[in-house]
Amino acid sequence: MNDIHPEQASSLSDPLPLDERSLLLSLGWFSKIAEQADPNAVALICQKVAEITSGYAYIILYNQEHKTVVAPASTLIPITFLERMYGTLVVLADPRSPLVPLVPFQLAQMLALACALAFRTLESNAYLRSQWQHVEQQKPLRGRQQEALQLMCEGYGTEEIAEKMCITPATVRKYRESIYRYFGVDSVEKVSLAAFVSGYFCPVEGLTPLVIPQKQHKAPGKLRERRK
Repeated sequence: MNDIHPEQASSLSDPLPLDERSLLLSLGWFSKIAEQADPNAVALICQKVAEITSGYAYIILYNQEHKTVVAPASTLIPITFLERMYGTLVVLADPRSPLVPLVPFQLAQMLALACALAFRTLESNAYLRSQWQHVEQQKPLRGRQQEALQLMCEGYGTEEIAEKMCITPATVRKYRESIYRYFGVDSVEKVSLAAFVSGYFCPVEGLTPLVIPQKQHKAPGKLRERRK
């Protein structure tokens, strides 16, 4: 959180030189910091708000609201994403005209939304990393396993997958068991989430998953042994 306190509001005299362009340029920063696994990301987001508003606005996180005194006549904008409440964006009032916030209301709303999206992304990514981090340490699935996984995630059953891949249902079941072991799950629902998080499955048609299927090459040593 910034260093502006309620009693300092009266010392602020100049209107905030913040426009839509400068704010939009800052939105990319919020998105970038939210994607990183920085343990200080929440503090950095709060500091960034104070920085780009010259200290005329600051964040009170939800778990700090009970012990924070807000300056009189401040504009309070909830930082929310769907049903989740992360905190409040406090915009100080112009001491020359208490009804006028020092950050234009529409821009403050945009800033609050950017913070909400950043906090939501930060929260979601932290959870997903904690659940599926072990997947990143394993070798990629083979091409046919990835093909079976894609069909599983799309909702096809064993018989349908067997028909589409021109293999037997027994082979599909073997693929399914190996895929479950790979992700450490025990159901199609969980494997779909794991596949999405690790980049093996994309629910948007036309987009390529992050993990590109790679051809499995045999080690030269084994090839030489076979030739002997």
